[in-house]
Amino acid sequence: MKPFYFVVLGLAGCCLTSCDSAKSESSSAGSQVETNAGPVNAKPDPHSGPPALTEEGILVLPEESRKAMAITIGPVQQKTFAGAQNLSFQIFREADEKPLPGQMYRPGFAYAMTLLGSKAAVPKQGQGALISSSDLKNLTAHVVAIDALPGSAAHQSEVVVEIPDKEHRFELSQSCTASFPAEATTTALVIPPSALLTITPGTFAYVSVPNGFKRTPVTVGAATAYEIQILEGLKPGDEIVTNPVQILWLTELKLKSGDGA
Repeated sequence: MKPFYFVVLGLAGCCLTSCDSAKSESSSAGSQVETNAGPVNAKPDPHSGPPALTEEGILVLPEESRKAMAITIGPVQQKTFAGAQNLSFQIFREADEKPLPGQMYRPGFAYAMTLLGSKAAVPKQGQGALISSSDLKNLTAHVVAIDALPGSAAHQSEVVVEIPDKEHRFELSQSCTASFPAEATTTALVIPPSALLTITPGTFAYVSVPNGFKRTPVTVGAATAYEIQILEGLKPGDEIVTNPVQILWLTELKLKSGDGA
């Protein structure tokens, strides 16, 4: 019985060794597949494989993904341009409020304000504007105050507009848009509105770079229904994504969350 016993033990040892080896190979292969399947920072192939986001913030999309997203690209144009600067305001004083002595406010006028950063084009004192809201269009107004906020880390300025409102059409906290006509310039950089991504972190455009697209912060100026002036962030001849920038941003978010694409 002893020789048979040792033979059985020998066979079992061989089986365990073989199984451990197979497990090791399987684990190694699985690890390799896992590494190759997800987004990596080490120079992803722009022509194949899944979408990826590099350490430099470049969104790499293979040709299949670009076609599926129907990405269109166009140049930043430099041209003569005359548009309007559209700014969001909020009503802080209604027309039926009685002003206190020494205040600039007048009865029969509503007052709205906005905050502008240091890089934004600030309207001039007395400059006219057209005010529009949800059910009101092109009401005349003008700038009555521009005050720098010294304690603001972003070096913001407070702009106040006065709106004739004897009919009491504007209510406290109501939002409205003020359109300020801009002077024509012969060297304006413009892009289509569809190329602009406006999100909580700021305003961006996706610039085409080798192997992918780079989300680039931009400062906007005047605008028309078809073009937006770019004050900072782009240069003439830059190739940018004109559509669909929102899908590129969602793809970025998905890759940053570690879900892959």
